[in-house]
Amino acid sequence: MPRVVVWTWDRPEDLSFLPTDAGIALVLASVELEGSKFRIRPRRTALTLPTSAPVLPVVHVDAFEAWRPALNSAQEEQLVRAIVVEVRRGAAKTGGSISPVTS
Repeated sequence: MPRVVVWTWDRPEDLSFLPTDAGIALVLASVELEGSKFRIRPRRTALTLPTSAPVLPVVHVDAFEAWRPALNSAQEEQLVRAIVVEVRRGAAKTGGSISPVTS
């Protein structure tokens, strides 16, 4: 795990100035769980990364109490599938530079 990790939300960013030993926590998608509903919003904005910086994939999940998420097995399965799809998509977009988080 890099000593410094920069967080990036879903907005246009140019992080090419970062040193190559800085990690980047990259939001690939946001998921909303409301009742039994499952909504996913993939990243929609451009991002410029340093060539060899480690990228840590992030799927942001919102499950507010007021939304009364079901948190059932169907939502769990959808969430796992979404994470796998988004991490693979992110790896393809970043040239395979997505790194697993290790401690």
